[in-house]
Amino acid sequence: MMRLLFSTAILCFLTGSAAADSKSGDVKFTGPRKESVKVSVGDKLKVDVVLEQIDVGNQTAVSVGGTIKNTSGTKMNYSYHVAFLDKSKNLIGCQNFNLFVDGGKEGRVGTFINLPPEEIAKIAYYTIVFYESEKPIGSR
Repeated sequence: MMRLLFSTAILCFLTGSAAADSKSGDVKFTGPRKESVKVSVGDKLKVDVVLEQIDVGNQTAVSVGGTIKNTSGTKMNYSYHVAFLDKSKNLIGCQNFNLFVDGGKEGRVGTFINLPPEEIAKIAYYTIVFYESEKPIGSR
């Protein structure tokens, strides 16, 4: 847990004045599209995602897909980070992406993390950290 808190602190330092929102919780996957968790984050950028196990061709993955809406009249940049942890809070898989949304617009967000099925079965927790700013995330 200390590693996760330290990593979050480092990310906050690197993103400068970006507003941050984070959510964590329990999650368990027992097969493709069997269970899902809905998570919402953001202030000016409203993000609603669904976490679920999926099949990608003949591979297994965890999907983090949903929608984003910019409620401001200004172009907003974001950086979206998601991590999946086992019951001992060890990292199983993670992903992040950076992008922007023009003022008043909405669109899709998402990614998936390819993982072996036996590793997906070990997932016990998720953590999402979301940064939003008028400047590119990481700018000074």
